[in-house]
Order: sequence, then C-alpha cells, then structure tokens
Amino acid sequence: MSDPGTWPDALRQSEPLTQRERMVLGLLAEGLTAVAIASKLAVPQHVVEADLEDILLKLHVRSLTAAAIRAIKSPEILDEL
Repeated sequence: MSDPGTWPDALRQSEPLTQRERMVLGLLAEGLTAVAIASKLAVPQHVVEADLEDILLKLHVRSLTAAAIRAIKSPEILDEL
C-alpha cells in the first residue's frame, strides 16, 4: 500500500466510507486479514486492498491498526452496515 503521507492534499478531504468499505473496516476490526476479508466477501484480494487504502485515506490514518482502533473506539463509523 502506498504511504498516505504522499497522497495529494486534494485526496485527503474526508469522504464518507462506502458500504463495502464499512464492511471491510468492520472485518478488519474483528482481526481478519485482507485475504480472509476477500474470501468472506467473495471479492478479489486486490479489491479489498484498494478498499483498505481508501479507508486509510478517508479516516486520515497511516496504518490498518489505527483504522481498526478508530472503528472500535468510534463504532458509529460502521453504523450503516
């Protein structure tokens, strides 16, 4: 995954998470890997990896661990699942 610190400022603007991104984030917060998430959602792994990059961007965090912690501490992020 690319480093969010290198993304253009225009891409850093907050956008809401899509339904699938919320599902991916919820599964990540449960401890699943990208491979396991892809299997569970029946999508290719590269789709999950792209979703994870978008989640990092939209939540303004630099790691998947930070994204999972954000989801656990702020479950409203996942509300529309």
